[in-house]
Amino acid sequence: MHHGSEFLCALLNEQPMGFYPPDSLAHEAQRRGIELRAVDVNASAADCTVEDGGAVRIGLGYVRGVRADEVEALVGARNADGQFTSLSELIARVPAALSSLEQLAWSGACDALAGSRRSALWSLGVAIGGRRVHAAPSSRYRSTSARRRTLRELGRWDRLLANYATSA
Repeated sequence: MHHGSEFLCALLNEQPMGFYPPDSLAHEAQRRGIELRAVDVNASAADCTVEDGGAVRIGLGYVRGVRADEVEALVGARNADGQFTSLSELIARVPAALSSLEQLAWSGACDALAGSRRSALWSLGVAIGGRRVHAAPSSRYRSTSARRRTLRELGRWDRLLANYATSA
C-alpha cells in the first residue's frame, strides 16, 4: 500500500462504517508498521491526522463521552492561545463538562499535562461536579495545589481497559 497512513486515517475518520471496527484497523496498521499515536490534548485535532514520518495521531473525537462542540472548543483554544501547559490551564481555557474532562483524563489525553491518568483525575477535583467550567483569567492557570501528590501508575491491563472504555 503506497499511502497506508493516509488510508488508515481516512478510514478511522469515517467510522462507524458497519465493518472493520477501529480496533481491527489499528491492529492491521500496526502489523503493517504504521505507527499509531495516542490521543493528546496538545497534539490531537478533532479528527485523526497523519503526522511527520507517517504516524497516525488519534483524534479527540475518538474519546467517548466528549461532545463535538467541546472538542472543537478545546482545539480552538489551543490554536488561538497555544498549547496547554497544565491541567489547570486546560480547565480554565476550555468550557467543558467535568464528565468530559474526566473522559479526556481516563483516555490518557492529559497524561503530558498531569504526568499520569490518575494524577489528571486527582487534579480534576478543582472543578465543581457536573457543571461547566468557564474560562478564567490567566492568573488562574497556575495549579491550585501547593504540593503534588504521587499516585500509583495504572498497570498495563488497567490502561488497556481505560482505553477501551473511553474510545468510540
